[in-house]
Amino acid sequence: MIGRKYLVILLLATFGFLCALSYRALYPRIIDYRQYRLISRFAEKGDSGYQRLLGEYFYDKGDFESALVWNLRAAEGGDAIAQDFMGIYFSTGINEHLKPAAPDYAKAREWHEKAAAQGDPGSQTELCEWYQTGLGIPADQEAAYFWCALSDDSRVSEFKNLSRNALDPEARSRVESRVAAYIDSHGKNHW
Repeated sequence: MIGRKYLVILLLATFGFLCALSYRALYPRIIDYRQYRLISRFAEKGDSGYQRLLGEYFYDKGDFESALVWNLRAAEGGDAIAQDFMGIYFSTGINEHLKPAAPDYAKAREWHEKAAAQGDPGSQTELCEWYQTGLGIPADQEAAYFWCALSDDSRVSEFKNLSRNALDPEARSRVESRVAAYIDSHGKNHW
């Protein structure tokens, strides 16, 4: 009789342990599903931040086509990080699965300028380098110096000096006034 009680207790304990293990195994999937549902609910309502997050979700899952669609929606909705993403997409591509047939630097510049105007340091750095070197767009030392002066990225110091030194004192002063006005109205960086 005592043996039977222990056997029942042992079976119940084993069953409970197995249930706990299976719950832990399923828990990440439950969280993932809940996360997807929450993000997609707000993304479908047009929230650009959630649209970008949904794009990131699909990217992490390897669904690059959906990632691009949602990042484009977010970029069109004004999300600076998604705009930077689209700029990178149109210039070099994101990875081997997510790149345009041919680089489109005009579209890339448009997206980077939108993001950079919102203080996105990655886009400011890209524009600094592109305008200084003329990568895919006409070289413009005034534009290069403007974006280099706004960027906090240490990589742009060489480009900043090159573009600054290429300007005459009047042009340099004009750009520095634009930078000061931009910083007064927008702040140095929002990030």
